[in-house]
Parts: sequence; structure tokens; C-alpha cells
Amino acid sequence: MDAPRTTIWRWSDAIALLIFCGLWGPGLDQLHTQSGTLTYKTHEVWDQAWWVAPQFAVLYWFVIWTASVQVVRHWRPRPDAPDDIEQWARPWSLLNRILVDGFWLVLSYCISCIPATDWGLEQDWTTTGALVALLAIGVVRMALRRSRAVLLFAIPLVVLGPLYEHILSGTGLYAYDHQEIGNVPIWLPALYLAGAPMAVSVAAFMDARGWRSRGRATGQAELAAAP
Repeated sequence: MDAPRTTIWRWSDAIALLIFCGLWGPGLDQLHTQSGTLTYKTHEVWDQAWWVAPQFAVLYWFVIWTASVQVVRHWRPRPDAPDDIEQWARPWSLLNRILVDGFWLVLSYCISCIPATDWGLEQDWTTTGALVALLAIGVVRMALRRSRAVLLFAIPLVVLGPLYEHILSGTGLYAYDHQEIGNVPIWLPALYLAGAPMAVSVAAFMDARGWRSRGRATGQAELAAAP
């Protein structure tokens, strides 16, 4: 099978991913909302604003699509890597890798809630601890990928994600409990770094499904045209 450099997602998968992002994002954000890490100006849905779910749906979908275009379709973890995209995630399947990455992302969100909760410690200690832990998770997870392409995808995400939140928070729609870098906490870039591997894994899963579907369609067309 040729390398999936021009594969497009199936429409049904793209819509399903949009729905998943609209649920996954607000679900993670509930950890911040319920812990007091951030507060929304309005509270229409479980202490979140009505626009939170649509925002996460669109933004997460776009980030995963970007990972598909910039990383998955042009990435080989090593020179002798097989063309079959399903082989890239070994020793785990793509779905298992998503579950592992999802676990680490949820753990990272939980760690980011520590500074906003009462641990009987000085605020500087909890903030520093959360920052160090998130950086450690992000760096180790990126190192395990052993891919410069994934790193090059993560760097803009680490910069643009907090910048977007800084601008959005500046409108007054929501506010973080602690704001060390503009309108956002100092650990936020590290949280985006921790989330980059999962975006790549989901993108690989989407591309694999689309590539297999395209392969089946091509095979069926060839059979239909055969004498």
C-alpha cells in the first residue's frame, strides 16, 4: 500500500470526530470549572457557558486535522517504517495509543487543577509543582515519540494555544484563577504540550480509517471494471 500522503477522512468519521471533540473538550474543561481553576462569565451548562462545547468541537477538530496534514501524512518514525499507517503505532494499535495518550492528558488536567485547590501550601509551591509535573509529562511523552515532526507540530500548539486563550480571556468571557502570563496561568503551555501526542494519535487513527476505506473503494472499482 502506498504511503497515505493524500488520504482524506471519510465524511462520517469527520462528523463523528466533531461530535467527539464537542464532548471530550468540555468534559476535560469541567475539571477546571469544578476545581475553580477558571470561571465563566455565564453558566448555562454545568457551570460552563453555552459556547464552550461548540468552541472545543471546532478547535479540537482543526488541531487534529492539522496534525493529520502536517505530521501523519508526511511522517515516518524511522527510515525503514512500513507504509501501512496501522504499523506506525506499534507495539500498540492506534486505538490503544489513543487511550494511553488520553489517560496522560486527563492526568495532566488533574495536575493543572492543583494550584486552585486548598492543599495547605503556599500558592507558589503548588503552581511550581504543577508546572514541573506538566513539563515532565510533556517532555517524556514527546521523547517517547522519537519524531521531529511531532515536536514541530507541538511547538506552534504550545505557543498559539495559550495566546488564543489569553486573547479570549481578555474579552471577559472567562477568567483563570491565577494569571502569571498575561491572562493565563504559567502552566498552560505545558498542558498544551501534554496534549499534542493525543492529537497526533487521533489524526493517525482518522487517516488509517480513511486510507483503508479508499483502498477498498479502489479495489471494488477495479473489480467492477475487470472483463
